[in-house]
This record gives sequence, C-alpha cells and structure tokens, in this order.
Amino acid sequence: MSLTTPDTIPNPRSCNLSQPIKLSPYNAFNTSQTVLVVIDSGVDQWANLASGIVKGAGVAILTADQDGITQITALLQACPSVTSLHIVSHGEPSTLYLGNTQLSPETIDRHSWDLQSWFSHLSTTPSLFFYGCRIAHGESGTKFLSKLHQLTGATINASTRPMGNGHWRFDTLIAAKTAAEEVVLPFNAETLANYQFTLAAGELDLVMA
Repeated sequence: MSLTTPDTIPNPRSCNLSQPIKLSPYNAFNTSQTVLVVIDSGVDQWANLASGIVKGAGVAILTADQDGITQITALLQACPSVTSLHIVSHGEPSTLYLGNTQLSPETIDRHSWDLQSWFSHLSTTPSLFFYGCRIAHGESGTKFLSKLHQLTGATINASTRPMGNGHWRFDTLIAAKTAAEEVVLPFNAETLANYQFTLAAGELDLVMA
C-alpha cells in the first residue's frame, strides 16, 4: 500500500490533557476508507496478514504497550467513514486480547464509553468481525457478543470454533435483523491459505489492564 498515516493521534478521552496514542509505523490507511482491518501485534506473523490486505481496505496494528480498546477508539475517530471493522487478535470463549488489555464480561463495562462511541455517528448499521478463536463459544460467548452488539449497534460476526490455519468461517451472527449478511474477507486468498497459525489465546505474555 502507498497510504501514509501520522505517527500519533489524540487520546480519544481527553485530547488536550492526555498523551497521544502512538501508532504503529506499519499502519496503512486513510480517513475515507470504509473497511479497516485492525491486527493485534501479539498475533503470530501479523506482518504477513497485514501485507495480504485487499486493495481498498486499510490496516492498523495495535501496539502491545497500550490499551487496545483505546487504540481502536482513536483509530475510528480518525477514520469516521469505517462501516466494516475486522479485529484480528487472540481469543478464547467470551474474551479478546487487544494490546495490553483484554475485553471480556468482567471488563466490558469498563470500556463501555469507548464501545458506544465507535459507530455512534453513523446512519447505517456497521459490521464488526472478531477473528479470535472460539469467542462465540457457549452461553457466555453468546451473552458477551450480545452485549457488544448492544453497546456498538453493530452486526457482530464471530466463531465458536478455532480461526486461522485454513479455517476462516464465521458461524455466529448477532444482528438487529435476522437476515444473514454476505461476508467478504478483506484478505487475499493466498494470504489466508498460507497462514499456518490459529488465533487461540495460548500462552500470552501480557500485562492485563
């Protein structure tokens, strides 16, 4: 990609008082794009995934030393046209690992301000895709995703099964309407076919916020 981005963007909670959000130098997006792929830097071979984004989609990398939810909030404020957000991170039932924090039933209320702000300015229904393994598994996974749907207003796509290593199917849809939406992955086929890792939580060396 030939897109350029700034080195920092303002902290979304208090732009005048807090330190700005540091951006990864590997980001490639512009503020008018409607599709944004956010990849956590803790994912195995994230650079290979980032280089396989299809034309027309933007990509942003979450840095490991900052709150991932806050990073995504800042990115979406910088890119207000995004209606399709793909979040590639490690996961386990009802839990996502993003930057140096996790999003789970225990922490979701703490991040409610951010989540509600993600798409609040849009007049159309946005779509959220969570690539972490087994996020939708079980009753806890369903409740977790339903809460995310309520807070963001987005159609939620996730999986009850492992993701990666040839398996890229979203089998869970939570939406205001029952009609299923067509899922078009923003990665080229070769990139997905060659990616040999799964997005399971495994042994994560993270300091959770």
